[in-house]
Amino acid sequence: MPSGGLQWMPDWSVLPLDLLVLISEYFTTFVDFIRFRSVCSSWRSAASPRSLPPSLPFLAIRPVDPDDSSPSCYFISPFEAKFVEQCLPNSCRNKHFMGSANGWLVMRGKDPFISDVSLLNPFTGAEIHLPPLYPHHFALTHNEFVLKIVVSSPVSAGQISAFAILRCSMKLALTRPGADEWTLFSSIPNNQKFQDALFFGGRFLVVDSFRRVFACEVDESSGPRLVEVMRYVPPQRSPFLHMEKCYLVDSVGELMMVIRRFDDAYVVKTTGFEVFKFVEQCLPNSCRNKRFIGSANGWLVMRGKDQFISAASLLNPFTGAEIHLPLLPHYFGGTHNDFVLKIVVSSPVSAGQISAFAILRCSMKLALTRPGADEWTLFSSIPNNQEFQDALFFGGRFLVVHSFKRVFACEVDESSGPRLVEVMRYVPPQRSPSQRMEKCYLVDSVGELMMVIRRFDDAYVVKTSGFEVFKVDPNHPNQWIEVSSLGDRSLFVGLNRSISICAREHPGCIENCIYFAHDAFRQSWYLPAHKFDIGVFNLGNTSIDFFLNCHSKMRYYFSHQSLWFSSLWFSPSLLFCCEDLV
Repeated sequence: MPSGGLQWMPDWSVLPLDLLVLISEYFTTFVDFIRFRSVCSSWRSAASPRSLPPSLPFLAIRPVDPDDSSPSCYFISPFEAKFVEQCLPNSCRNKHFMGSANGWLVMRGKDPFISDVSLLNPFTGAEIHLPPLYPHHFALTHNEFVLKIVVSSPVSAGQISAFAILRCSMKLALTRPGADEWTLFSSIPNNQKFQDALFFGGRFLVVDSFRRVFACEVDESSGPRLVEVMRYVPPQRSPFLHMEKCYLVDSVGELMMVIRRFDDAYVVKTTGFEVFKFVEQCLPNSCRNKRFIGSANGWLVMRGKDQFISAASLLNPFTGAEIHLPLLPHYFGGTHNDFVLKIVVSSPVSAGQISAFAILRCSMKLALTRPGADEWTLFSSIPNNQEFQDALFFGGRFLVVHSFKRVFACEVDESSGPRLVEVMRYVPPQRSPSQRMEKCYLVDSVGELMMVIRRFDDAYVVKTSGFEVFKVDPNHPNQWIEVSSLGDRSLFVGLNRSISICAREHPGCIENCIYFAHDAFRQSWYLPAHKFDIGVFNLGNTSIDFFLNCHSKMRYYFSHQSLWFSSLWFSPSLLFCCEDLV
């Protein structure tokens, strides 16, 4: 021991490097690992970032320091009751946190005239600079004009795109690799208030206060723009009952939306959350180059795109089960590769026991196949002006309705083949048939036959303007009476077998409403003014809320032809056939 009573202190920095490396590999918490690296340079070099233990997220707090002469940051672990104070580079003076991603903090300066934006790795000190944000360029003057900045992944100098939500959440800006400035998004409505953004699947997504999710598209000539890709329609309630905020989350490659609720619009206190996810289902390889042309009882009806012969089949997308129907030759409906409008199948779905009914292009021909048949049989003696619009398997037989609102039943004569027998018709009030375009659907609503008439604004640009609903008059079985309310039920119409459900049994579904999908019965997709016609109609107040009011740029996901044929309602099922119920 040294003289003078002073205790001898070992020099821990000279411990053997291999021992330090071994010790660093035994840490199980991120906080302890960082503290180990903070002892000295030799310990820091021994604890390689590759040995970093898995870490739960930390709460990063930037202390308020008027002088900010020694910039620092606190990292708090609420799971372990630990915190770390980390010194930051001098370049971080007078900067705020505006986001974080993949171990990097997104920071910006507080200068009201020019805002320096950068990414910082607080533990390595590495910093990547982004173009500065000039508030006056965006018609904003407040020094807190940036709400959030999101960056692309992975983070790599010179290869970063960044997306900014600006105050008061109503403007967006984008910068891309190699750019020296931010570009403002154009054509955003004044009432659009954005709440969160996420880099997901190689692109930026942003969600607004109406729970609509948009994707960022970049047009080299006109600049960045938004395309709506999905939305959540909540149960009916007053929007002023509580305040909410939406977040987008990437959960192991699965897109989620988290809704955070507050108990008052002025005193912000979190009261609860709701979580939703977007489901993507992979289909078997046998579904390549096939389109949806119907759905029933948990099965998708699909057919090939070959213009000479069309392979039709039923697919359960969740079990992978597939049932093949006879081939549809082109001579039934002409030479166009989209000659099949809709296929309806009998119920229940059971391999070897299926009958199927097809409406062919241009809705003026019908075909039938029955159990054990290896081909389709064309209906004969159908007048040229018969335009069929929908079909339904109801009461053990196929029904079909055409544009004059006449309903026919399919009868099979073994000697002469299938034929149609008219069973009822609806005679509407007198009006010119050219005033508007319409389409009829047949619906089985808890054993009650209904006819839904969908009206459009114009005969060329397809946009739904309203609906009328009729049911069979119980006192006159061959006549229709109008329905003013669906009660607690909701209808789903489109290329699918029309669906009726009890809204109260399905949270999020709005009762007394008709959910409609974009139909393929008119080739309207090529028109430049066309918008995809998908939404919900409230039969009580006749209001319409369109889901995908996003112009024809929805081909960002699909080509317009594939979406045109692939928009339908579908009720999932895990049953292969009726025997699975036993």
